[in-house]
Amino acid sequence: MITKIQRSLNTLRKRNTKLRHKVPYSLRQILLNSSYTRNKLRNTFIANKYRSEDINVYHCCIQKTGSVWISSILNDPLVYQYSGLTLYNYQGAIRQKQTDPLIHLKEPFPKKSIVSAMKISHENYTNDILKNPGSSKVFFVMRDPRELVISWYFSTKKNHILGNHSNMGVHRDKLNELDQKEGIKYAIDQFYNKDKFGLLESWMNHKDDKNILILRYENLISDSVNEFSRLFKFLDIRISDEKLKQLIYDYSFEKITGREIGVANENSHLRGGGKDSWRQYFDEEILAYFYEKSNDVAKKMGYE
Repeated sequence: MITKIQRSLNTLRKRNTKLRHKVPYSLRQILLNSSYTRNKLRNTFIANKYRSEDINVYHCCIQKTGSVWISSILNDPLVYQYSGLTLYNYQGAIRQKQTDPLIHLKEPFPKKSIVSAMKISHENYTNDILKNPGSSKVFFVMRDPRELVISWYFSTKKNHILGNHSNMGVHRDKLNELDQKEGIKYAIDQFYNKDKFGLLESWMNHKDDKNILILRYENLISDSVNEFSRLFKFLDIRISDEKLKQLIYDYSFEKITGREIGVANENSHLRGGGKDSWRQYFDEEILAYFYEKSNDVAKKMGYE
């Protein structure tokens, strides 16, 4: 019963919450700590069948890689039941660049928590997070950077919630002044200016590190059961294959949106353009501009 109720609440929260866009960072952290406390309280009513040896798990990523979807799965009661880990919903402070130091972090995250989702570089993870004693795991979710650009373009122009403490309104006004080609080039500029390409590259420099699992968003979407099985094995979350299949189905793109993967809706926050949808929008001029700004990051990530 708890599992069914929690999944329904997670689905509602995923698409309808506006709180994180409307309040200052300090108050948001208090509310998020309250969310963590509620998660801990909920978990006291769930029989724990296995406890992972890890003290913390860190879910790192970049925007537009299904972070809310992944967090919802990691917050499902089944995950706690077979790991003993409780989700801590992280919201970072505003930084000029996404590779700037995390100066707002003053203490370690709670023990036995999954910290999700951190839009940070590998250097941020290594140097800026105060770690608890004991073992921890980190995984990073990447996506074709050309898809990231297109997803950012449509989301910012049409459906991203305009918060009181972001520049989304400024970007939206600018994108609505530009034609599509110039708008996509503007999106590429924002990735360059915010060092989002640098964030991606920082993790690629450590892709052979056995203590880091790097996942492709495209594979998580197209082969969810096998990819989450690989992730859970890495994180020592011991859910049976049968329960995992049901878990993934309950949070599937098709169930949440009513659309098949690859059927795009440009007016939806869950656009669902699928793999290689960027080819519909990138002509030779835009592609050349992307290469100029991105330092060949798509190639370094294995997308070329």
